[in-house]
Amino acid sequence: MEYKRLADCGIYVERRHTGSGDIQSGREKRLQDDRLFQAINNPALLPSFILVTPHQLKFPESNFNKVLNGLCENDLVHRFIFDEIHMLLGAYEILKQLPILREKYPHIPITVLSAEPKKFPLDRPNLYYQVLPKSSQGEDDKLGVPTNPKERSQIAPIIYLARAIYPSGAGIVYSRKKVVCRRFAEILNREGISAAAYDSDSRRSAEGREIFRKWKENDPDVRVLVSTTTLSSGVHKSDVRFVVHTSFPTTGIDGYMQETGRAGRDGKPATCLLLYAFGDAFQVAHSSRFQTECILALLWLVNSTNCRRRALLSYYEDDFFEYESTNHRCCDVCDGMTSGRPHLEVTSLAGRVLEYIRDSYEERQLSGGTQKLAQALNKRFNGGRKEPTVDMWVKLIQWLIVEQFLEVHRPGEMAGGQVKLVRNDTTNRLIEGTGPRVHLPWSMRFGELHVRGEDEDFQLKWTEEVIRSLDEPGEISSSSTDL
Repeated sequence: MEYKRLADCGIYVERRHTGSGDIQSGREKRLQDDRLFQAINNPALLPSFILVTPHQLKFPESNFNKVLNGLCENDLVHRFIFDEIHMLLGAYEILKQLPILREKYPHIPITVLSAEPKKFPLDRPNLYYQVLPKSSQGEDDKLGVPTNPKERSQIAPIIYLARAIYPSGAGIVYSRKKVVCRRFAEILNREGISAAAYDSDSRRSAEGREIFRKWKENDPDVRVLVSTTTLSSGVHKSDVRFVVHTSFPTTGIDGYMQETGRAGRDGKPATCLLLYAFGDAFQVAHSSRFQTECILALLWLVNSTNCRRRALLSYYEDDFFEYESTNHRCCDVCDGMTSGRPHLEVTSLAGRVLEYIRDSYEERQLSGGTQKLAQALNKRFNGGRKEPTVDMWVKLIQWLIVEQFLEVHRPGEMAGGQVKLVRNDTTNRLIEGTGPRVHLPWSMRFGELHVRGEDEDFQLKWTEEVIRSLDEPGEISSSSTDL
């Protein structure tokens, strides 16, 4: 994308690729190496820009790094520029090369660019943030078959946006897998909404580039691109009217901020919709602690009772949010804020649950996901009562994961997914009764992301009465059999 834009401006630019699906042949790379080696001795042959992937820095003995050393030693490099630097925050092996580069070439300036800096206003008041619950986690990927209820529940909000809200506007739908992109594009076309799948392979094919061109130029043949995170950056289109995530962004809040930022760059109203299921956040392996923390931050935002815009900006330390969101087109939370959504303090219960997990559940080498642990808590604490139900216990477990008292062990891996105790001083203090207060948010209390009257009939009901009944020492079954 950047290569084409520079070349179209008449600027001499070289590009270097690496990784699977490399579009440069070995011969092309050797010819490029020869050109760049010659340019060290004849600067007139130098390009104005050399575009490379940052992974190149990991291989100091490569021909490219030999070229780079030669250029730097002859004062032929004026600046290093790292674009979309936030995309590398979880890639330690690459990031650690930056101080090495700084130490090796202290006289060459380094510029880092990001769509997510933390020191100036990030508010996009024309964006409307919305979260809708999914009937179940995951995405279906069978092509050429009728839609099932799960798919219909996920596709219906997208169809509504494309037909009723933005009947002529362009959109992006993000899905995790290439085959899921093709499936959603297939369904949208069946519903009369022109859509095409787009992924990393598409960028390397003439057909894919034609699809992108049509979408970018508002050709009626392609209104909606259903894409993997290939379109998370480098999208130079100002009039995207809606961005939909059919699953939880794998990079958490940073990915969400980056990808929703594709919408409404022309300043006109646009919608950012996330289809949410808690389990989606742990279906893909977490490559770093940083990625896990970004995922937990987005889970907190989804389940917060605060304005979604305010919650998002507060994560990035943006203090420039000045207007009252209730008076503006803002988010689904503010739209429905006709009454309070009180939290429920569960500090004492949380401490006893964690103590049980430490001293009994894990001590006896029991393990499992949230459902199995919830069943064990139901047997341990309910004393024959119907409430809390297993589903209510699941919600409490999920919130203790968000609050980092529990963790999902090795998410997305074959032998992973078990819920385990986070063993640190904070957890110990909570168990001992001297730790921080724990408050269960509305969404976890009632299984309801949006505001309705507290006295309505909810499927889940964590209430003060339920907590008090569990606080009665005689009600705890010490002889119950755990799973």
